Amino acid sequence: MTIDSRGRRAGEDFRRAIDDLGSSAPDRGSIARFERVRARKQRNRRIGATLLATGVTVAAIVFVGRVFGPAGRGAPAAPNLPGGLILYGDWDAQGQRADWYTAQPDGSGLRDLKVSATCAVWFPEGDRILITDDAAVGPGRPLRPAVIDADGSNLRSLDAVSDPELNRGVQPRR
Repeated sequence: MTIDSRGRRAGEDFRRAIDDLGSSAPDRGSIARFERVRARKQRNRRIGATLLATGVTVAAIVFVGRVFGPAGRGAPAAPNLPGGLILYGDWDAQGQRADWYTAQPDGSGLRDLKVSATCAVWFPEGDRILITDDAAVGPGRPLRPAVIDADGSNLRSLDAVSDPELNRGVQPRR
């Protein structure tokens, strides 16, 4: 016997019991009470089914959002920073540049890189920092990018441009 046939049989038994109640003892109060209980059970089943369907829908939306959302696709990997170091600059508004430092996430291990630059960013590998070589700027020497090691040493200018008048730090005037 399957679950469906058991369910059908139970439903038929209930119908017969209701018919028997109506024919043998026409107690309208008990029949009305039975109808109210039956209606409440049906309503509760519908509410339960609605809540279950809503829960499944929300779970599916969250799953699809995590799998196919912007964080799961095309997001750049966080650089593997040496020991979790944070790179930050102390901006000098008058000089229009920052002094750059590294520190641990808890604030310990503060290291002055002894570099003054307009901007700086970690290389993806986390072993070097790309900066603007502001110290080398002067007459006939336009702003160029440079690379330093994570500890601030080994400054290397990146001068692979054929036009020495090209200033990478300033927008051309129109």
